[in-house]
Amino acid sequence: MDDRQQVNGATMVFRGPSMRPTLTEPALLDLETVAPEALRRGDVVAFWSPELGRHVVHRIVGGDAAGWVTRGDNNPGDDPQLLSAAQVVGRVVAASVGRRQRRVVNGARGLRRHHWLRVRRVLRRIVARASVGRLLRRMARGVARRLPVAWRPTRRQYADGRVQWLLGRRVVARQSSPGAPWRGLWWARFLVDEDEWR
Repeated sequence: MDDRQQVNGATMVFRGPSMRPTLTEPALLDLETVAPEALRRGDVVAFWSPELGRHVVHRIVGGDAAGWVTRGDNNPGDDPQLLSAAQVVGRVVAASVGRRQRRVVNGARGLRRHHWLRVRRVLRRIVARASVGRLLRRMARGVARRLPVAWRPTRRQYADGRVQWLLGRRVVARQSSPGAPWRGLWWARFLVDEDEWR
């Protein structure tokens, strides 16, 4: 939530990335009043945060009625302060973006969804770092060595230190000075042996 949210009885405007993909901004949230003893892990709740001085919408991930632990579905860690029942504005039951309204999953199913989203985020990071980095470089090395010489880009180095890779007359990659990052078309790396990029 940001400072511009409006709390009007049973609705609230949500803004911010902390609950993606469960909630996207700007969403109009439907809230239901809930007794403190009815709150459970997995519930998405709107509450007042005195530390931030604004309303926040996060999921309850632990604790009990003495103090709930909350976290945004898109956040890496728990919120620093425990949530008390007095701070809770309501439980989020639905979110509307434009004309589309959908139910927000709470309780045990909501907690399973929260854990799945965390696992998915970690897996995406691992794939992005490991696979794309190392695997594509290995593939590039193998593809480049098997290409006919006529299909491989040619390297042109200038006296001022600039380097260009040309495919025919088209510049597919360039380095403005030694040690500077390479700029160019992503697929050009598949056409050149990795050792030659240095």
